[in-house]
Amino acid sequence: MEEHEKEGFTREEAIDMAIKQMGDPLEVGRELNKVHKSKPEWSILALRSYCHSLFIFL
Repeated sequence: MEEHEKEGFTREEAIDMAIKQMGDPLEVGRELNKVHKSKPEWSILALRSYCHSLFIFL
């Protein structure tokens, strides 16, 4: 954005241009999900299930 402003564009134009350079938000989001996909913590899930089963039978 700052580069566009230095080139003489208004702040609003610079913001619009910077946003367009970022790309399609849906595509970027899908790619980020692939990289940062969380893995389930199986030990915590097992402990939680065990605690729930104890409380159900008490």
